[in-house]
Amino acid sequence: MTKRLKGTDRTALAAKLRTAYEGGYSIRQCVTLSSLSYGCTRRLLLEAGTKLRTSGPSRINRSVPEPLSVSIPAQRTGGH
Repeated sequence: MTKRLKGTDRTALAAKLRTAYEGGYSIRQCVTLSSLSYGCTRRLLLEAGTKLRTSGPSRINRSVPEPLSVSIPAQRTGGH
């Protein structure tokens, strides 16, 4: 069974993802950082009040941003 993110853990993770995203990370890079699904990561960014950028190659700087020291709670994966 997968552990659900609730309360302060969820809020803290959302804030860390927002910091990463606003620091230049893409949503997909935040997915890798958090080990969560794309949809869950995007939802957390929105819950944190993040203004999402438009997608696609129109962004000028496509370089990979410097890694952040973000501690993400371990997520369990598994069956039902």
